[in-house]
Amino acid sequence: MTARTDGDRSALILVFTHLVAPLAVFYGLRALGVGPWFALVTGTVITAIEVISTAVTRRRLDTVSITVLVILVISAGSSLATGDARLLLVRNAAGTALIGAWLLITLCLKRPLLFDGARMLQSADARKQWDRRWQESNVFRRALRVLTGAWGAGFLVDAVARLVLAMTLPVDLVPLLDNLLLIVTVIVLIIVQKLVGSHYRTRYGLQLRQPSGDRHEH
Repeated sequence: MTARTDGDRSALILVFTHLVAPLAVFYGLRALGVGPWFALVTGTVITAIEVISTAVTRRRLDTVSITVLVILVISAGSSLATGDARLLLVRNAAGTALIGAWLLITLCLKRPLLFDGARMLQSADARKQWDRRWQESNVFRRALRVLTGAWGAGFLVDAVARLVLAMTLPVDLVPLLDNLLLIVTVIVLIIVQKLVGSHYRTRYGLQLRQPSGDRHEH
């Protein structure tokens, strides 16, 4: 199986466990007359199981997984204490805000979060090539830092919009709009990423997804 196939399969699993399944569980339970708080919590269990099982399989808990688990635990605990379903909805805003802030913070660390995030979706062989490119190419490192900054800023804007939705709209409507907002945010950021990638490809000959195209990097 190729690295591209492994990455696509991992991405599909993430989309299902973090978006599709929780949404289906929420609206399915609501249709059965279950209260919004319990329906929201039940949906998040699927996400938690995926994060934990992935960590156990890989025998390591990365920063992305830790962030997701912390958000799930804090939001579930807070909402349990108050019985307020909106706190669970605010969780999504808090989650994107934390991810956006952490993306920006990692610009000051050894490696930006986007490096590790992309690495999660790769096969073992692809991860070795990814690591080697980071060690050898200054242009590659700079491009990933620029992209990490763009994704960080984008998620912070997304968080503000998500908070407004959670606090002003009916509880049953917010989960669907949250997912739609995420789709829009990701599409916009992917367009930005492609524009940045095109710039680095034109100016430096850098192919972010093809290690063989790095001959002009410095």
